[in-house]
Amino acid sequence: LTNSINWRSPGIIYKKNEAYLDVIESIDMLINSKGQMLNSEIFGKIQLKSYLSGMPELILGLNEKFIQGGIASINGDNILKNENGGSTTTANNNNNKNKIDVEDVKFHQCVRLSKFESDKKISFIPPDGEFELMSYRVHSTSLKPLFLIDYKFKNHSNTRLEIMIKITSNFKNKIIANKVQIKIPVPDEIDSPKYHYNKGSIKYLPDESVILWKFNKIEGGKTYVMIAELLLPSINNEDSYKLENFKKKPVKVNFEMQGFVTSGLQVTYLKINEPKLNYQSYPYVRYITKSGDYAIRVK
Repeated sequence: LTNSINWRSPGIIYKKNEAYLDVIESIDMLINSKGQMLNSEIFGKIQLKSYLSGMPELILGLNEKFIQGGIASINGDNILKNENGGSTTTANNNNNKNKIDVEDVKFHQCVRLSKFESDKKISFIPPDGEFELMSYRVHSTSLKPLFLIDYKFKNHSNTRLEIMIKITSNFKNKIIANKVQIKIPVPDEIDSPKYHYNKGSIKYLPDESVILWKFNKIEGGKTYVMIAELLLPSINNEDSYKLENFKKKPVKVNFEMQGFVTSGLQVTYLKINEPKLNYQSYPYVRYITKSGDYAIRVK
């Protein structure tokens, strides 16, 4: 058994045996100016930090909705692959109306694909340290935008612009978004910007032609408003159309949340068994949702 496991060395010993499991999802989303989602995609991965002695056998259980309605019931057959070149074909089940459209599923080479095929359990002997156990992609048309943006713009005689941005956190008030950054496009070469806002910090980034509005955290169900007054360089009425070009660029939002993921994946258990050393170990599970390319059109 030991000789066939080239990703793990024998004789590994830890005083304290621990395993940390992170479910991390990055969201790409495009939203129109009316707050309607145009497109969304979730890129997910399960990472494991394994500090376990000996040759431990781990079994990871995922919720039925994700396994049966997702990995095991894509339209048509779904080929699961791992890094060792192994593959297995899962059966299609069109009876599940709540299926999650999971695609591009890939397991680390340590996962026994035949075991997953037979009982839908992710069974493996992990490498030592940190590694990516599984990755996947979910295309969803039913997600709600996590942030809503209300954008208003006034041009005062081509000499002064006024931009109003209202951001609303569109998730439960028990959830907190951390490291929130909003990048608001502005015309090139603006002068003497002034800001009126009720939370966060504001900075003009001339190299990117954006105003950066930063929050350490935003709780769910909150609304904040920022008004920016921008002076413009001298411009002819004939060139006023140029002022409209910057509005073709979307507002970008970056954020990170802990405690949930949007795909519907849930870890139901992580069992750890080392038959020779027979130690006890208690795994830790953490869920993280992050922004990928998260953009809101303002026009």
